[in-house]
Amino acid sequence: MEKQTFGLNRGVWCGKVVKGPEFNHDLRNKETDEVIERYFVVEVEVEFENSKKTVTDTSVLPVLITKTKMDSLGGIQEGDLLFVKGEYRAYDRRDEASGRRHTITRILSKKTEKVEGYTRTRNKIEFHGVLKSKLYKAKFNEDGVLEKDEKGRPVAVLDEEGNKIPWVRRNTEGLTVNDFVLEVAKEIVDENGEVKTVYTDYIPMIAYGAVAWQIAKEIELDTKVKARGYIRRRPKNGFEGEYVYEPVITRITPVKEEDSSVEESTED
Repeated sequence: MEKQTFGLNRGVWCGKVVKGPEFNHDLRNKETDEVIERYFVVEVEVEFENSKKTVTDTSVLPVLITKTKMDSLGGIQEGDLLFVKGEYRAYDRRDEASGRRHTITRILSKKTEKVEGYTRTRNKIEFHGVLKSKLYKAKFNEDGVLEKDEKGRPVAVLDEEGNKIPWVRRNTEGLTVNDFVLEVAKEIVDENGEVKTVYTDYIPMIAYGAVAWQIAKEIELDTKVKARGYIRRRPKNGFEGEYVYEPVITRITPVKEEDSSVEESTED
């Protein structure tokens, strides 16, 4: 029997279908090019509220679901209330016009049901992964303009020992922010006891306030962490009608090798 290792990517969502389904892509047999499965995107409106009710969010999120599953539900249409368990995936795509690569993120449904009422949890995501990037203090020239390298990345300020200085930024609302990336790998232990990687995602995330400073000051790159939060949709800066989908992490904890077990979820 296959066993899962440290890598974890799972979420729970419940909300109303506001658009869809729309065809997204085919899964084909690599040898015969035969279509194995067809995937569609359904847009679902979900809500999040923290325990102190100081943070609320309503977002419309894209959910990838197979045609087989939709058929088993008798089809999906606007107004249906769905309960979804799944993963938050990051897909690397190349723009055919510009040739530049960019990341597309989607919720990949593993279990979908039509329900009569909202469940207690409507937008929750959990990751076990490795911190691969975070913010560092950036250089500004005499005119106050951010300095960038040849690849368009901010030039970091170095300390006396030549190391980058972990930092945070302020957004337009004056909130403390840290943008970071987690490497989330799905690994299994096969019947021979060997660890095999099924896939690896590099998922852009964001954190605010104390969690943003925690990432900057307390968590080194390549540290294993457990993180949880919710998925948010926000307008893409400078692109009218386009949106960014991102995990907002509200809790993150570094873990030791011996503390890398996966707990069973009890959410429904």
